[in-house]
Amino acid sequence: MTSPVKSACVLGIGSAAASLILAAGVAVWLGPVPAAAWVILAGGSATIGSLAASAAFHAALRVQTDLKRLSDYVETTVNSSDAVPPGNLSGAVQRFAGVVTETTARLRGEHDASVARCRELELEARVNETQRRNLEAILNAISDGVIVTDAFNEIVLANGAAAQALRFDLGPSLRRPIDEVLDDARLVKLIKDARDATAADRRSVEHRARDERVFRVTSAVVGHERHAPGAGVVTVLRDVTHDKEVAAMKSEFVSQVSHELRTPLSSIKAYVEMLIDGEAHDEPTRGQFYDIVQSETDRLERMIDNILSISKIDAGVTSVNLQRVDLVALLRSCIGVLRPQAESHGVTVHDELGDADAHVFIDREMVHQAAINLLSNALKYTPRGGEVHVTLEADPHENVVSFAFRDTGPGIPADELPRLFQKFYRAPSNNRLAGGTGLGLNLVKQVVETVHGGRVVVKSEIGVGSTFTCELPMAETNRGLPLVGGSSA
Repeated sequence: MTSPVKSACVLGIGSAAASLILAAGVAVWLGPVPAAAWVILAGGSATIGSLAASAAFHAALRVQTDLKRLSDYVETTVNSSDAVPPGNLSGAVQRFAGVVTETTARLRGEHDASVARCRELELEARVNETQRRNLEAILNAISDGVIVTDAFNEIVLANGAAAQALRFDLGPSLRRPIDEVLDDARLVKLIKDARDATAADRRSVEHRARDERVFRVTSAVVGHERHAPGAGVVTVLRDVTHDKEVAAMKSEFVSQVSHELRTPLSSIKAYVEMLIDGEAHDEPTRGQFYDIVQSETDRLERMIDNILSISKIDAGVTSVNLQRVDLVALLRSCIGVLRPQAESHGVTVHDELGDADAHVFIDREMVHQAAINLLSNALKYTPRGGEVHVTLEADPHENVVSFAFRDTGPGIPADELPRLFQKFYRAPSNNRLAGGTGLGLNLVKQVVETVHGGRVVVKSEIGVGSTFTCELPMAETNRGLPLVGGSSA
């Protein structure tokens, strides 16, 4: 009878099914085998097949060697089976089962070790991925630009703020040389030189880009050994352009305020001294001196009020006293206050308010001050012989009341309009026509929009004039406005 063991070995079947066939063939060929030996042989063979198939992924060469060893042992046993007395068949099976058990145990151990290592690697990969995502989230939450370069000056990490500030695409820029990504030779040199700076662990310099933006560039070397050939560099870029502009504007503001305060004070002092010295010999002259002192005092008071009001609104400590106010009456009061100034400038103010029912729920003093600022500006920048028109329009359908001051001044260039309401800003094209601190229009915007939820719009045409329009909600619609640092009366 042809040996099924030889057939299995010749075919080289190593799967679990072939192993079971191998075990069954041995039983048929050798005759009845004890139950324990059958279980060991069949179970061991099946286990070898399943474990060999799993371990082949991790140690194919080792498994192949073990299977060859089993095949050789079976071949030797079969070839010498004629010399084995029938009474020793059980011993032969036991020896074969021992080899199977030994190989199975070894393969199981290698398989378990491989599975454990795979789990460790998978866990490490998950931890690394989580850390990478956390690092990216942290970097993208930082408003400053961050760039990390390696020993080859290639970008290995950067955040969106850096890409936006330096105008490069974040994704395609990774793993590329920094001098190919950044179009700023001086900044690239600063980053490269940071690795060679041994005098200090961190360098911080001010860098002005080609588009006139100013950055505070801070660089530090990172790695196991700083300043070693394999060390990388972390660079942080903070855009300080706005800070520089604010510092310059504040410095200019202090100078302008000092000048503006000195001008009315000098005028008041001069006319008071003339009155004391008796240089006004008649009543009309004394009255004229008194009017000038009064006008300069009012001007000084308005300027100080503007400074204090803006500071309070910025700090959020303004007490808002909301009440129902007739806007027509309020605007006519402003016209009356500034009529002497209009007459002294030779400008005609046209009251075109009409008799419309325009009641608003506002802080009267704040809106009065804002209207005074707008009308005062119109008078200052309108040449002698010019006109200022004060108008009002109520729109019940939109629940909005709008009032406007239209002058016949020189107009404002279109490129200066977006910055017109910034604090301390004065339009360069017209700043020589009249003095000022650049606070009046900012106060108007704060009062109308921040405090009352309205809107300020400006339209201007060179050589024709400018129109400043303020829109406020009507009385029945603005009672629910959020108050700034206070409560309604």
